[in-house]
Amino acid sequence: MSESLHSTLQRSTVYWEEMIVPAIRSGKSLLLVGHENNLRSLIMRLEDIPKEKIVDLSIPRAVPLAYKLDLETMKPINMRANRTKDEATGFLTGEWLSGDETVTNVLERDYKQVYDTSILRNLEVGADLSAKQLK
Repeated sequence: MSESLHSTLQRSTVYWEEMIVPAIRSGKSLLLVGHENNLRSLIMRLEDIPKEKIVDLSIPRAVPLAYKLDLETMKPINMRANRTKDEATGFLTGEWLSGDETVTNVLERDYKQVYDTSILRNLEVGADLSAKQLK
């Protein structure tokens, strides 16, 4: 059984409002971990990404994404030097802790692993996920 993004967004909204926002406003730093749709619903809210576009956001597995939020609006403060979106997805003002280039390489590898039918082996087995190894 699966859960739609709409259902996930409804469920995560309650958690956002009742748990996450109060914790952040009290001065805590949080680590949020979840499945792709759950993280997508939270990012959709943070970044004001329309529902028609959010399906185009690919989120790499196990790559931390850091945000600093304005405590009044609970919206991201863009800490990037050029104040643009990330290079890996083009959607986010958050900072990939491994860097945009590594995330781009991970997303390309994952896309090939899932959609490229010419791939005959698991691209993750024995892989060193450093940027130079993913090229």
